[in-house]
Amino acid sequence: MSLRYNPFQSKLRELDQEYRRMEKWIQICHVGTKEELKSVKETLLQEFWEDERQMEDMVGSGKSQVVSKLASAQLEQYRSNAIALEHAAEYFKQIGRDEETDRAESMALYAEFAMDHAVHAVRYALLAVCYAVEMQMQIEEDEEEKMTQEDKNE
Repeated sequence: MSLRYNPFQSKLRELDQEYRRMEKWIQICHVGTKEELKSVKETLLQEFWEDERQMEDMVGSGKSQVVSKLASAQLEQYRSNAIALEHAAEYFKQIGRDEETDRAESMALYAEFAMDHAVHAVRYALLAVCYAVEMQMQIEEDEEEKMTQEDKNE
């Protein structure tokens, strides 16, 4: 990784595109028809399944132990989120919130927590970028020192 090239720029664009799509789809959820809402849900579920399959492939590929471990952790997180979403409505019903309105409010609360989780994930990603860039800066400093030392020895 070179500091002259920003390897995170493409991921940042991808994140921005996903944010814009999320804004659009949340708007559809609020003012769209039931058919539009159903279409959004079906598209998202299909994307979740595709993401999970990709992570499974990465875990099993064995091309890189680091990639495999990271993909495994991400796959575990995907599955944990899916289970939480699937069981959110049942959980709220079990704790005595069995009216449809209460369940809808509870699911909205869960959605807010999921968005908080996304914000937290973005912060972790930013922190990882900081660490990666800091490490690369150290490598470049060490290389410059080594070259300066070699020049002095000649």
